[in-house]
Amino acid sequence: MNSKSSSERHTRMGSGHTGELAWLQAIFDRAALGMAVLDAQGCYLHANPCWLKMTGYSLDEIIQITLFDQTHPDDIFGSQERLQDLVSGKIDNYRLERRFLRKDVSQFWGEVSASAQRDPNGNLTTIILILVDISERRQAEATLWLERDLFAGGPVVVWKQVGRGENARQYVSSNISQYGYAVEDFTNVKTYFSIVHEDDRQRVIDEIESYIVSGANSYEQEYRILSADGEIRWVHDFTLVSRDPQGNVIQFGWYIFDVTERKKAEEAQHDISLAAEKARTTAESAVRAQSVFLASMSHEIRTPLHGVIGMTSLLLETDLSQEQHDFVNIIRSSSETLLTIINNLLDLSKIEAGKLELEATTFDLRSCIEEILDLMAGKASEKKIEMAYFMAPAVPEVIVGDVTRLRQILVNLLHNAIKFTEEGEVIIEVGLENEQSQQKPVYAGISESMLTTLHFIVRDTGIGIPEDKKDRLFKPFSQVDVSTTRKYGGSGLGLAISRQLCDLMGGKMWVESLGIPGKGSAFHFTIMVEEGMMEYSSLQYHKQPQLQGKRLLIVDDNAINRMILTHFTELWGAHPKVAATARDALNWIHHGEVFDLAILDMQLPEIEGIQFAELIHKSKEDLPLVMLTSLGMRDRQIPADLFAGRLNKPIKVASLYEVLSNVLSAQPALTVKHAPSRPGWMLRWLKSARSRSCSQRITRLTSRWSN
Repeated sequence: MNSKSSSERHTRMGSGHTGELAWLQAIFDRAALGMAVLDAQGCYLHANPCWLKMTGYSLDEIIQITLFDQTHPDDIFGSQERLQDLVSGKIDNYRLERRFLRKDVSQFWGEVSASAQRDPNGNLTTIILILVDISERRQAEATLWLERDLFAGGPVVVWKQVGRGENARQYVSSNISQYGYAVEDFTNVKTYFSIVHEDDRQRVIDEIESYIVSGANSYEQEYRILSADGEIRWVHDFTLVSRDPQGNVIQFGWYIFDVTERKKAEEAQHDISLAAEKARTTAESAVRAQSVFLASMSHEIRTPLHGVIGMTSLLLETDLSQEQHDFVNIIRSSSETLLTIINNLLDLSKIEAGKLELEATTFDLRSCIEEILDLMAGKASEKKIEMAYFMAPAVPEVIVGDVTRLRQILVNLLHNAIKFTEEGEVIIEVGLENEQSQQKPVYAGISESMLTTLHFIVRDTGIGIPEDKKDRLFKPFSQVDVSTTRKYGGSGLGLAISRQLCDLMGGKMWVESLGIPGKGSAFHFTIMVEEGMMEYSSLQYHKQPQLQGKRLLIVDDNAINRMILTHFTELWGAHPKVAATARDALNWIHHGEVFDLAILDMQLPEIEGIQFAELIHKSKEDLPLVMLTSLGMRDRQIPADLFAGRLNKPIKVASLYEVLSNVLSAQPALTVKHAPSRPGWMLRWLKSARSRSCSQRITRLTSRWSN
């Protein structure tokens, strides 16, 4: 019976094949689930209206893409892997949840079921997919997991209500009991307000009323409540509301987090902050008091020290025995050292207290550097150290900045360079720095847009600085090592102050050194200044008629001096030829080379300067000679007719121009003056002397010394 019925049904289906296809197509088209047919590569062959509606594509559009074009990038790998298993025959069907991308690139979660259709030989023909939109379910699960994680973080009261009236469902967490209250105490508004701390109650009521009137969907605030045993607890109240299109509340969640421990920590932190602020204020007061004390005491100490230095300087001009002369020199040297330490301590205290102010004045940078070199020339000459400087042509001659602080930095670096160099040279180089500092100096009346950065380098050929000791250089009261302090002395304040002064002027300071004796060190620093206006036309960068076309012979074993002399004489239109040895210069002269003037270093290594000049005059008697000599040779007896002019090291550009012009114009050459005479220096010192009787005695002694 069953067999017959089955056979008859099969016959009817066979005879009505067209009707069966129409029947299946109707099911496919009208199904409430998304249905689609794919080939083995995952390309769409067909999709029903429900699938198209969920994904936002038309049928013509969807058959142009693959299943993976609609798959979220993070889910593609798993989808491809399962489809491959289906195609290979490892499985006949699978089900998985993944994210789909609609045509407008929005996404939704879908549960997709796939089954393989195969021919009698087992080869895959098509893949049938069924898709269900599970976005709401996934969202509900996500909310559940979020609440579980949220509530696991600590004590919390939760009151949730979904729906209204008879259909309303409520949930209140059981941990309300930790506060000693029943559920009704929290779900009844009037009762709840009674457990809010009286100092916070009105604020809480006002906030809730404002929230209700505004129609907002959420609000939160923090306040105190009283537990049943009277303990004060801090809570964070957070309420979230869902409304229907008419604005009626259909769901709300009220979450109360216990934040008592956090509040206690905040109060403790507040107390710590107050204590820290009080300590900072006390420390600042102490620093200010220290600064006032140091300023007062340094003035009190410096005044008699000026007297000691001044009187010893005068005493050295009197008739003393050698032993007495040595004793007085020790007194003056010790006084000057003590004065330097006091000045450094005062500067350091001002900087640390933030009381050091920069002064903006217009000054000639070249003159500033030359004056500093003059100041240090005596010490360099004693050690037979060559000194020179070079300014790049792009560096402005006149600048606006704090000349006092720049001079202080350069003097400190030069003093150290000479102190730690036994032989060789100390060079100052000045150029422009392209990189601008983020920290700007505070100069009154100068805009940041008007500032430019100068880069200074002080090079020496001294003992060098080991790599592992460089970090100690710029710390107050610190030197490279103890042996350095014992041998060379010093307080370790100079570089620390110099670096902080550079910082104040919008720059920085650093050092380069191989740590090899004789290779020396290079101290770099930058400062920000404004380019000033020149009140006169500088002759230093223009061709000069007196020097135009003149052939000059320059003989100096120092490369820096040769470079400086060559650079400027070429700028003035002359044709210099330089030699590092006397032998080369004499060979040129003996072979008939013609020169209009010769500049000779008086301290060549292979021949003494006067002897060299005499050899030149034997071959070329009418060649004017200009001697280039250090400060220590000024007192030597030199034949008057041997040299037509004299230049002192370090070379000054203005002096070089003046001497060369005078010699070539057959005018008497002028000898460069280095330092002001002692009476002028003493009178400047006199202004700082406070004691009237001391001042009167010094004035009499100065007048007598001048006469």
